Amino acid sequence: MVHTGGATPTKTDEAETTTKRALGLIFFIMLIYPITVLNRAVSGFIFPTLTALNANRASPREQGVLMGVTTALGSLMSILGPLWAGVVYDRVMVGAPYWMGAVVYVLAALALVRPASRQRLRRPGPG
Repeated sequence: MVHTGGATPTKTDEAETTTKRALGLIFFIMLIYPITVLNRAVSGFIFPTLTALNANRASPREQGVLMGVTTALGSLMSILGPLWAGVVYDRVMVGAPYWMGAVVYVLAALALVRPASRQRLRRPGPG
């Protein structure tokens, strides 16, 4: 605590400040649980939907290979992504991993929009 003049801070003042900081920290820690539950609930809808969309775009003969490659790439990126983000955080700047993530999302969105504009999605016809 920096003393700028006036009355000398007492042990009681320091204890009150520490208590206020601890209560504020507890509040933010308690927010982790609902955010985690929301994240898992949304992920439970996103990944099966993406898997179904991928499977519908591949022929029945290629679906097994597609699922294997998708799982392998997801696992590989779960390892390499945090490692890369840590290196960029340390070497470039604190916000760099977030900017790189935003760039990846924009590139992925562009990759999804471009093929859809060239070719209409296959829709199952009657019979």
